[in-house]
Amino acid sequence: MKKKVTSEYGITLVSLVITVVVMVLLAGVIINLNDSNEGVLDIANQKKEETEILSIKEEIKTFLAENPPDNYESLIETLKNYGTIQDENDPENATLITNNGNYLIPVKDIWNVNASFSALEIGDYVSYKPQNASYLVSKDYSGNTSNVTVSLSNTDNIIWRVLDIDYNNGEIKLVPSSSLGLNLSVGGVNGYNNIVKLSNDLCDTLFSNEEKSVKARNLNLEDIEKIASNIDALKGSSYGTEKDYTATRYKYPSILGEENSDSAQNKFVTGDETVDELNSIQTYYTGQISFSSTKYRGILPNGTYFLSSRGINNYTNEVQYYARIITNNSSSTTINGTMLYDSDGNNSQVTTYSILPVLIIKDNTIVTDGDGTINKPFYIR
Repeated sequence: MKKKVTSEYGITLVSLVITVVVMVLLAGVIINLNDSNEGVLDIANQKKEETEILSIKEEIKTFLAENPPDNYESLIETLKNYGTIQDENDPENATLITNNGNYLIPVKDIWNVNASFSALEIGDYVSYKPQNASYLVSKDYSGNTSNVTVSLSNTDNIIWRVLDIDYNNGEIKLVPSSSLGLNLSVGGVNGYNNIVKLSNDLCDTLFSNEEKSVKARNLNLEDIEKIASNIDALKGSSYGTEKDYTATRYKYPSILGEENSDSAQNKFVTGDETVDELNSIQTYYTGQISFSSTKYRGILPNGTYFLSSRGINNYTNEVQYYARIITNNSSSTTINGTMLYDSDGNNSQVTTYSILPVLIIKDNTIVTDGDGTINKPFYIR
């Protein structure tokens, strides 16, 4: 008699096979999950490391911004405060091994001591820290009733902007990104005589730095005319014309007999001269300027400033002598003037406006690090 194979045995075998397959699949899933978790942990650790390295670099750059290194050697000495330097005699491959975390950071990623001003563009931001200084404005030359001392209230880093790049003579001009609140008061014939030298000397004393090859003066008319497109229209047909005055005795500021330039002055001059016949050349004009390019808009800080420039306005029976001023706001830039003296011998009251220093750096001046934005400006080392 044949024996039957019972169903219980068959079910048990199939169940065993299924169980083994399921266990194998589960084991694979568990292995994959472990691998995934390790991958997630690796990413987390990588992000943490990147964040810590960025924090260390920013800390070092903040210090260097306030204390720019003069050269590669001084940079290395500073970096040694943050760790050890590997291959320090090889600037391309030198690496900082940080005290905090033992991270490896290429030195060239921290500070570029070889960056050149040629990377600058109109409107770029540059940080520069002036030295402690003050300037005495003598009443003998300003027409003011007393001597006035002008000084910076804060000598921290000042943020400047590139106004002009002259590749022919290797000069770059920078102006403050905001008003510095430095006021100059002038009036009368001596105010007219000396507005150019006073404003230029004041800026030179407060902002020039021979060691950094930085020269400073006040903003002048030529600076504005260079970046404007409508100067000829503003001057009109009367600009440069001569007029003779012969009806009575006339006065003119003594500077006109000493120096001819409207925007340069080598020495202080006082007083006036009297003549029976006066020949006067029209040099004064006024109006809203149009910039030759949109890149110049927004560079000059808002406010009204003396220009280191004079102007002569010929009227029917008298000549008026002006100190030039410029007014800038968010919507317009206007050249104007304030009258200080006239050919009848009348002195104006003392007038006060701010000055606007211009930094002039030469092609051998190194601008280091940063990217030229307001948050990461270049630095004059």
